[in-house]
Amino acid sequence: MIPTQRDIQAFFQIWRNRLLFKLLTIRRLRRRKKLKRHFQGSFSHEAFPYRYSAGRYTTLFLAGLKEGKLLASRCANCKTTLVHCRQICGNCFRAMSEIVELLGTGQLISYTQVSFPFVDPFTGQNRPVPYCYGMILLDGADNAFQGLLNVRYHHHLKNGLPLRVVFHKKRKGHIGDIKYFKILKTIQ
Repeated sequence: MIPTQRDIQAFFQIWRNRLLFKLLTIRRLRRRKKLKRHFQGSFSHEAFPYRYSAGRYTTLFLAGLKEGKLLASRCANCKTTLVHCRQICGNCFRAMSEIVELLGTGQLISYTQVSFPFVDPFTGQNRPVPYCYGMILLDGADNAFQGLLNVRYHHHLKNGLPLRVVFHKKRKGHIGDIKYFKILKTIQ
């Protein structure tokens, strides 16, 4: 379908209104001095006053991380177990009310080596490069979970390697509480 002149005008009107709203919000926050200006004209995320609710099931998952546990939700209908906790089953679309604790072990199913500089969003420090990141199929779960691996180079990895989760000693109740996934058996 080819857009008409009227459709194009409506699109640009909506886009213009959204842009104006953002600009006016920034000006209003600057006038109230709630928005602090930093170097090179960028804005710190800490300067914006906001609240965010993770929701009931994600809050359970994060509380489990704070205690050093990996929690998942299990569907009573099809017995699917999904990590992190979900409210609705992705297979049968029914409510998931059972929360189970996973062992924290699993297998590597996919991985990559990151070789470009990257600022860790949890610490604000540059992550040492290279480092490896992987998709882990946790024992007892039916879906993959992403996480950092404790190796720097991909030649030390292959699919199917057994892994175990390692938590930080001081945990705060966010996804950064998982330090990395440790390889339990090396490649021969």
